[in-house]
Amino acid sequence: MDISYYYHILGNGIVFAKGSQEGRRWKPGEQNRLNAEIVLWSGMIRHIEAEIKGEDNAEEFFEELRDVTYKYRLPYYLKICNMKDDLMIAYPSTECKKEDTDKINDLLRNLLSDLSIAVIDKGGKDQAYRILNVMHNLPKAFYGKDILGGTGRITVQEALEYASLSMTPEMKEKYIDSTF
Repeated sequence: MDISYYYHILGNGIVFAKGSQEGRRWKPGEQNRLNAEIVLWSGMIRHIEAEIKGEDNAEEFFEELRDVTYKYRLPYYLKICNMKDDLMIAYPSTECKKEDTDKINDLLRNLLSDLSIAVIDKGGKDQAYRILNVMHNLPKAFYGKDILGGTGRITVQEALEYASLSMTPEMKEKYIDSTF
């Protein structure tokens, strides 16, 4: 499967997750759902890296996506599950430099690690949603042909700049020095 589709799915998932914040306290099941999505998103990054190496992991990915979609009743992934056949036969439409995908994937991995810590923390909801806000533009750097609906592609530098705009000073100190 073309890596741009993984990034589209990742981007859509992050946007829907960050848009679901209500209130300052965790709702029942909200932490479990976010944890499941963190695992799914981390898996997407692994699948992207495998696809870049020439391995086809689309079947495994769609099994993981289907499990999370039905377990947590996530309608925004259901459309993607229903498009599986179309997505799997599509020809690659995105050309990316390995150093760019490595840079974005490393930042996403670090943010996902911190997100998983924030989700476990009883008082970490604000931090969790800040991290989602930082993350939401990063996948757009590798959007290809838009068959999933949404916004178009941005450059890697724009994605990193947009991410930094949502960071606290502490986050900038932690992530910018290591990534930008």
